[in-house]
Amino acid sequence: MLKFSVTLISLSLLVSQLVYPLDPPKFPEIPKPPDFKNLLNQTPKKKTENTESYIYEVEIVLNKGSRIKGSISLKKNHITALTKKGDFTYSKDIELSEVKKIEILQWKESKAKKTSESAKILFIFYPIKFKVITIKKKTFIFDGRLPQFEMVKLTNILGKTTIYSIFYDYWTVSGKGGKWNNSKSTKFEHNRTHPHPLSFKEIVFKKKT
Repeated sequence: MLKFSVTLISLSLLVSQLVYPLDPPKFPEIPKPPDFKNLLNQTPKKKTENTESYIYEVEIVLNKGSRIKGSISLKKNHITALTKKGDFTYSKDIELSEVKKIEILQWKESKAKKTSESAKILFIFYPIKFKVITIKKKTFIFDGRLPQFEMVKLTNILGKTTIYSIFYDYWTVSGKGGKWNNSKSTKFEHNRTHPHPLSFKEIVFKKKT
């Protein structure tokens, strides 16, 4: 009788495992936005012994119009950018203590990586054209990247936050054209002058009192 009972229990367990699997099916994870920190660090940085940092009080303006004030820490106290004029390219250094505002005029796309969908391509947009206005009201137009202003860490009374001037969007190929996932534009060049609303477009340097 005992043997018969054990056999019944074993059969019951086997049937329950067939009807109700012990491990429920795993659903695919929702894709996360790209990690900008890793994308910015794709190119190995040269080792440097300079650990000095420079603190600036600023106001940052997002493309949607929002503003935030606080302090930022930079490894350089100047900007070095390139200006193209005709057949020549000029390099110029400007001390940040002499700068009143830096405004981004244009972004450029760079293909980041392929996704699981062959028709969906991820692009990262970097600022590549800037207008710099000095305290003495001189204006300079710079072509090229300024990496120190692609990801800015700001501190104020509320705490710390990271603000980006770079942004990403997916281009979905459709027939002979395509469409941007975020901006919804069917023009490939649209995002170069119409950036993501939450990326920033201006940094205003506050004069020390």
